[in-house]
Amino acid sequence: MGLKLKTPVLPNAPLPSPAFPHKGGGSRPSLPVQRRTPAPYLSREIVFALALVTASATAHADGDAARGEKLYVECIACHSLEPGVQGVGPSLHGVFNRKAGELADYRYSPALKRSGIIWTAETLDAFVADSLAFLPANRMPYAGLPDARDRADLIAYLAKATK
Repeated sequence: MGLKLKTPVLPNAPLPSPAFPHKGGGSRPSLPVQRRTPAPYLSREIVFALALVTASATAHADGDAARGEKLYVECIACHSLEPGVQGVGPSLHGVFNRKAGELADYRYSPALKRSGIIWTAETLDAFVADSLAFLPANRMPYAGLPDARDRADLIAYLAKATK
């Protein structure tokens, strides 16, 4: 006395719930629980995604500081690396892990002061890539540095030179 299903059961597919005639008391028979197992490729996808995230996070550490120093020539017209020396832009001395808009002797845009940004390699990367997209209404008139490797090199140089 078995229950025959009219639809085929696919592997890892949930079993349909049959409608049992229910006259009188008693309970409906329970069906075995079929557990889904993850597809074997899922773990490879997760490993790949984690590797990608790790690689992008360490890309700044792998930047070439010597190459970044040459790229910094574009920045020096506005930004000093000396503490307390403000130009058109604020000094970048000690910029890493500093809250945006924090230097008392520089006039920041209201957008930057309110942003709550903490300057890290990741936030600097996004800001240098396209400052207006990253933080609309900021006062830095900069077209951006679109090449990720150039940004990584510049950030590696800044990490070394702004301590």
